[in-house]
Amino acid sequence: MSLALRLKRETASAHARIERELDLPRRIGSAVSYRRLLERFHGFHAEWEAQARRFLAAEPIFAGRWKTALLEADLRTLGMDESAIAGLARCSPLMRLSHAADAWGAAYVVEGSTLGGAVIAKAVRRHLGFTADRGCAYFAGYGRDSAARWRVFTEKLDLFASPEIDERVIASALATFERMRTWLAVEAAQAKAA
Repeated sequence: MSLALRLKRETASAHARIERELDLPRRIGSAVSYRRLLERFHGFHAEWEAQARRFLAAEPIFAGRWKTALLEADLRTLGMDESAIAGLARCSPLMRLSHAADAWGAAYVVEGSTLGGAVIAKAVRRHLGFTADRGCAYFAGYGRDSAARWRVFTEKLDLFASPEIDERVIASALATFERMRTWLAVEAAQAKAA
């Protein structure tokens, strides 16, 4: 079985849990709650990318796949200036990224989220009026190219795979789902308390 298929199977429950707990209808119910969600995603991606680039930046497949700039464009559309964006909380501590296998496992989660992002982008457009060009670049991701880019990513991941590192890649993907879930849960708890 390919590493990509193993990842899909072995992370299915973690994936389902984060989707269940995301509470998307509430988080895109207003521009304020939507901005809070983007702020949390920014905190995750900014920290993840800073660490993952050490292992993945030289891989041509990652050109054009970094998401922080998309989130920053969305946040500017929603009224934040550069100073406010720079001051946003970062997801620290992040899960362990001390080996290329850790970065690839986390990348599986990050890249996979672009597929679901297309569904979220449609809901954001319907409820809030934001589009890929104005306020929803992050969720719009690669647009119509999302499925094709996912296939290219999983093919490259399977080429990276080896019996020596596959378990580490899977463990990293699971840790990434859990860290992202707990990071996003903080914003959810704050929003309910407000």
